[in-house]
Amino acid sequence: MKSYYPFPETQNGQADTVNTKSWFFWLASFAFIAQFTPAVAVNMHGFAGFFLILFLAIFAGLVESSFNRTLHSIARGISENKLLFVFAIWYLAGFILNAFLRGSGLDDWRLMLSPVVILVGLLYALAYMHDERAYRSVQISLIIVFGLQTFFTVQVLSGTADIARTMWSETLGAWIYGNQYIYATYAMILPILIWRSLKESGFMRLILMFCCLLMFVTSSISSFATPLGLLILSGVIALLLSILLSRRNILTFILVAVTISTAATLGYQYTRNNPLFYQAYSRIQNFINDPQSGGYDLNIPGVYSRWYLAEISFETFQAKPLFGMGGPREYNPFIGGHSSFFDSLAIYGILGGGGALCGILLILLANAALRFWRERNWANLVVLTAVLLILIAGIADPYWEGALPLVLIVARPFSYGKHRMAEARSSVKTQAEQLGAKI
Repeated sequence: MKSYYPFPETQNGQADTVNTKSWFFWLASFAFIAQFTPAVAVNMHGFAGFFLILFLAIFAGLVESSFNRTLHSIARGISENKLLFVFAIWYLAGFILNAFLRGSGLDDWRLMLSPVVILVGLLYALAYMHDERAYRSVQISLIIVFGLQTFFTVQVLSGTADIARTMWSETLGAWIYGNQYIYATYAMILPILIWRSLKESGFMRLILMFCCLLMFVTSSISSFATPLGLLILSGVIALLLSILLSRRNILTFILVAVTISTAATLGYQYTRNNPLFYQAYSRIQNFINDPQSGGYDLNIPGVYSRWYLAEISFETFQAKPLFGMGGPREYNPFIGGHSSFFDSLAIYGILGGGGALCGILLILLANAALRFWRERNWANLVVLTAVLLILIAGIADPYWEGALPLVLIVARPFSYGKHRMAEARSSVKTQAEQLGAKI
């Protein structure tokens, strides 16, 4: 019987190449694309729509006989990333145990979905992102869809200053034009998406770069300081890392850096008095003037320093370092509620899941750093930049849980090729020998 997948097979009869035309692949991809596209996610009720699409993807995989192949690919990925997978399971288990033993049990079922989505995001990345065609297809799809989303978002944000902050309060973050988590996530992955756009050619490159520009503008004028700060920080990190590149790449980067710096300087001069940037610039200015303020205006009654909020969580962690204080992430009097790093340790402790979440980020950072150190090129540089951005963002704000699935997919900062690349080279060699024999 002819295989559904017309690709070379490995020694055990399973091809390790992704069929980017399968319904399973595209429905699973759409689940994540929709989750990070506010206009779609809000109308599909967030996680409810995500898991519905994921269920349809699994059903399609069973019908078209691609489900077993995907499981095989996931198993291969897990075998190359055992510790990362263990930490993801550990974090999920700690989250569930906390909900049942020290929370409201099934009444908190919505809270349990976040670590589930992180685990699913990891499995999806392990299943598909080792394949360059699948990786490129997902990146281009994300850029185009996010470009369409931000095309309308920019018009709304530019029409009324601080409207994103107002709608954040009125809709509890469920606004079709996005929220601070979405804007920050765009800023984290933008270096990788820009690199993908530059690797394309012709009209496609222009379209993708325009979409990236829309994402950049959206994160800049959102009135939230963290997305704008991450954009600025991404340029600084890339500039510092570029010192380790080859001389040719450094000269190229210097030219680009001068161009970007000039544009940034002119942009600041033009926008510093623009009301669209007032909130973000004021936070950044507060931080420069008084780093201990964390960017907040401490003269306003009831406003506390970002570091004071982190200190609350840290003191809770010191009191119960192993399994934490427990309780929900929101409206918990024992945490500051402003840092994924400190809050997760305070709630779950080192052994109760908080250490596992921190471990996931450290593994991703180690993988990205080692890959860049071994092969110093722009592709690995932007991946390391994205991982550093989510690491910093999660320490300063509660951004790890929301952004982590997309960063896993877009940056793929894990081991994904030692055995697979060897098999791919062997397959190419075999095909070449067969072609030579026919000739």
